[in-house]
Amino acid sequence: MRDIAKVFYRLLYLKIKIMRLTSILIILVLFFSTNTNAQKSNQNGSGEQAFVPDSYKELINYLVEIEQVSSTRGTGTDTVFHYIWDVPGSTWEYDRRVGDNFDNDDMLTDWVEENWNGSSWVNDKKRVYQYNASKLISNSTDLRWVGSSWENSFKTIYSYDAMGNDTLYIFQIWAGGQWVNFTKDFFTYSMTGKMTSHTYATWVAGNWENYQKMDFLYLADDRDAVRILYLWIAGNWLNDTYTAFYYDSLNVLETKEVSKWNGASWYNNGQYLYSFDANGLLQQKIHQDWNGNSWDDNYKLEYTYDSNGNRLEEVNYDWLNSAWEYDNKTTYAYDQYDLLLSSIFYFGVSFTWTKVSQNEYTYDSDKRMIEYIQQLWINNDWENYKKEEIVYHHPATSIGDELVFEPLLLVIYPNPTSELVNIEIGSMQNSAGYFDPKTIEVYDLFGRLLKQKEFFGYTTVVNVDQLAAGLYLIKVNDLHQSRIGKLLIK
Repeated sequence: MRDIAKVFYRLLYLKIKIMRLTSILIILVLFFSTNTNAQKSNQNGSGEQAFVPDSYKELINYLVEIEQVSSTRGTGTDTVFHYIWDVPGSTWEYDRRVGDNFDNDDMLTDWVEENWNGSSWVNDKKRVYQYNASKLISNSTDLRWVGSSWENSFKTIYSYDAMGNDTLYIFQIWAGGQWVNFTKDFFTYSMTGKMTSHTYATWVAGNWENYQKMDFLYLADDRDAVRILYLWIAGNWLNDTYTAFYYDSLNVLETKEVSKWNGASWYNNGQYLYSFDANGLLQQKIHQDWNGNSWDDNYKLEYTYDSNGNRLEEVNYDWLNSAWEYDNKTTYAYDQYDLLLSSIFYFGVSFTWTKVSQNEYTYDSDKRMIEYIQQLWINNDWENYKKEEIVYHHPATSIGDELVFEPLLLVIYPNPTSELVNIEIGSMQNSAGYFDPKTIEVYDLFGRLLKQKEFFGYTTVVNVDQLAAGLYLIKVNDLHQSRIGKLLIK
């Protein structure tokens, strides 16, 4: 029974992790509890209902679908075709396709998802981008196809400071024929560009109401020192979670301790123990819980790499019955160009590994991924499950697409660029959460580190106007993995 439950919860976890802001689950409940009179009278010419969520669950499902589209497109990709394997017919059947559109400045203007109805493509979802004078996203609008026209669904408005740091996100929904505020994220930064605070607020009864805030404190060299999470209760910020970072003599992260507030003082809750190799690659991460007197092991992740720094294996363990027990693992294989060829996912059952799924990747002569196939392990054999084919037409794709561990989770645009570049990452199993630090590194083709920036969340902006024209590598790191893409500076 435990193994069955493990499978169920892992599958559920995979679905939820696609969302950019995990805390939005609670925010959505607050919204619907204070907006019970939301109108649903939006109708198009055919008399069909426009999409206005009438429940927390319905909006969650829609957001998951939207993020699945966003995380499967790639920079410069013209069209991604999605297929499902028809078992009785033993053939691939169209499922949906996603197309990107660019303007004359190589800026992504929109993407459109269409579904296959058996004989033709039918519009389903769409996201439209607008930019400011600095070529940073000023807003993005999500629309849904209803009957014979596009209907508004969601909008995100972005603001930045002079350095290009994100300072404000306002998330709105379309209700009653107008845009209605929903949530707001506000960010502040230090003089060195380090985030110092992130505040969430929700729209309640015509006003912004604080919900939660996190403050970020740093050491003199800008390494993480402390993060404090506060909750807004009865008009005051109250302590909730305190996270402290500890380093060894070489300034390498050793421990992250998490404490909770009991109303009078902080008490131990959990901690993470880290081990890195000589190249700075994460080798082991152990999570422990406080039992009131000492730390108890909870789960462990271990990683191995090849000589080029490519991850070969990721193994997850659970601490059960005073011993480490297999939970799941993923193995990776690469070609001579360090392009990911395949990955295999296993579940640990009764101290043995059982195959679950595998992904296979194919590239063209320009090292761009052109096909991705996922298969399931059924009756001791691999059976096709779904496939993506990518067709490139846009000139920016002459420098290639981005891929690490899972397809198309790193988006870099505009590409090429000469000043500012947007970096957007998708969310996946075992990836860092919204508040976990991520680092962007810019390398030249000789492997020299030229620029570095830390950020939180899943999108940020990097200024590259001081770099010479040419081809560069963009590497995004978190405590779990790295993702690499290419950037052309003109």
